[in-house]
Amino acid sequence: MSNTKFQIKDSNDLQSSDAIINRAAVENKAANFKFKLADNLSSAASTVHDKSDTAKTVADSGIDRAKDVMESGIGKANEFAHTAVAKANDLGHKTAAVIENTSGYVKDFDISEVRNELRSKVAARPEISLTAAGFFGIAIGLLIGSRFRNR
Repeated sequence: MSNTKFQIKDSNDLQSSDAIINRAAVENKAANFKFKLADNLSSAASTVHDKSDTAKTVADSGIDRAKDVMESGIGKANEFAHTAVAKANDLGHKTAAVIENTSGYVKDFDISEVRNELRSKVAARPEISLTAAGFFGIAIGLLIGSRFRNR
């Protein structure tokens, strides 16, 4: 039985020599595949770690830029609001000063003094006063006449 492909290992276990060789080759290929797969998975995990860190860095940078832009915008809006309030306050004070000056003028206004001054000017040059009164009368007449004509 020299040409037989069976070999007796144990009393009841028969295996072919080709099957033993093929089994060893399969186990060797499986071990190589396992190591290559583990290597590829390790490489993929490393890539994912790197990409994850890169994504975090980019996202953090974007968030920081957005924060800076918003803070800059808020700062500018705050500055604009304070400037507007300051201008409004300044205008309020200027208006109050004009009203105070007008109030002082009205308090100091002496009708009798103005009347006496006007009488003296009219007496000194009556032709100018009559001419001014004439033009004033014509202007009033034209305004009143135009009002009644448009009705």
